[in-house]
Amino acid sequence: MSKSLKKKNHWTNKVHEAVLSRNKEGELGFELKGGAENGNFPYFGEVRQGKVALQSGKLAQDELLLEVNDTPVAGLTTRDVLAVIKHCKDPFRLKCVKQGGVVDKDLRHYLNLRFQKGSVDHELQQIIRDNLYLRTVPCTTRQPKEGEVPGVDYNFVSVDRFMELEKSGALLESGTYEDPWETHWSC
Repeated sequence: MSKSLKKKNHWTNKVHEAVLSRNKEGELGFELKGGAENGNFPYFGEVRQGKVALQSGKLAQDELLLEVNDTPVAGLTTRDVLAVIKHCKDPFRLKCVKQGGVVDKDLRHYLNLRFQKGSVDHELQQIIRDNLYLRTVPCTTRQPKEGEVPGVDYNFVSVDRFMELEKSGALLESGTYEDPWETHWSC
């Protein structure tokens, strides 16, 4: 496939903007699904025709939500995305894209792909990672140090539990650290 054809078919060429306001009842008129808590990009569930107060553009079920008023939301939980929307004054802008090609709702799949540094895809991966780490609590197999709070500083888990998490693919990343006395696994 030629470079120009690849650029023409790139998902960024399918990104579109929708401008909307809350309806008369103060509702958005769409269901937000996915979110980082489910390992997904935020995406639209049911879009209730007649309930969405669109001023321009369109919203479609299963489309990915990338930005709210220029704030990147990929990698945020649905709760955090809704909080971003809640703080927007009407009307507000949503940047959306139809799933397909390298961008589908699965964050893990997208984060596992390799892209050239500085490319749009590489930058989006970085945004996702930054947003994920806002809510991520790392886990470790080591014992807590003085002053560390379980669930805040780290999730302290057994080696067996860590291996289960790693095998199931539940960890964003993992590695080992060896000190002179023992080996620790961290995520």
